[in-house]
Amino acid sequence: MTHSDPSERAILPITRNLRLQGTFDRHAECCIMLHSARSRWEQAEKDRRTAAIEAAADGMPVTHVADALGVNRVTVHRWIRDHRERPGAVVAARGTTAQGDDHAQHNEG
Repeated sequence: MTHSDPSERAILPITRNLRLQGTFDRHAECCIMLHSARSRWEQAEKDRRTAAIEAAADGMPVTHVADALGVNRVTVHRWIRDHRERPGAVVAARGTTAQGDDHAQHNEG
């Protein structure tokens, strides 16, 4: 049975910890990037919905608005309806508003 050098045994946990720390750092960086991407996506969705509501208000047919945005006309009608019900809250994503209220709770209360 051979005994390894004591200094080598001391280095192994440090190396393992550094490897784990590197994994954690990469994970944290990825989380930050994903959060940033989600924020940009949510803002783009708000802008898209706002543009749809404004275009329809300016007289553009809802079917044309829907075609231009690549969504169903029923979706545009829902955005317009939601805007009428809550003028200050541009719908950020299906089921939530810009204030973060749950759409289902809004419908219940």
